[in-house]
Amino acid sequence: MISGRPKNNHIWAAVDVIYYFFRMDNLQAQILRKYFHKNGNKLVFFGGLSMNKLVQAMWDDMGYVSIDVGFFSRVVNSKAKLNKDHLISLFRLLKISDQDKITLLNTVNSTNKLPTTLRSGF
Repeated sequence: MISGRPKNNHIWAAVDVIYYFFRMDNLQAQILRKYFHKNGNKLVFFGGLSMNKLVQAMWDDMGYVSIDVGFFSRVVNSKAKLNKDHLISLFRLLKISDQDKITLLNTVNSTNKLPTTLRSGF
């Protein structure tokens, strides 16, 4: 037994694969959490922006389309992902490190599909 799990158990292999992709989906939220703190029930982003003000600034920056507070809240809570246009706007408004910018842009390009070798094993 490794970590309390039996060896060669396909169910645990499937759980590991699902966990891996769940973590990849949440990568945007994990990175964004580095750029805000909670003040009571409110999220305060670097620069003192509340989530409402940040989303309003993104909405203005993007030409008054494609973003709202509810959607951004789902992103922060790992239930949705920002697209490339959202991320570029966010980069303009927050001082996000170059490494985090690259990682965030890579989350947009990920397909979240199982590799063929894993699919054929189930």
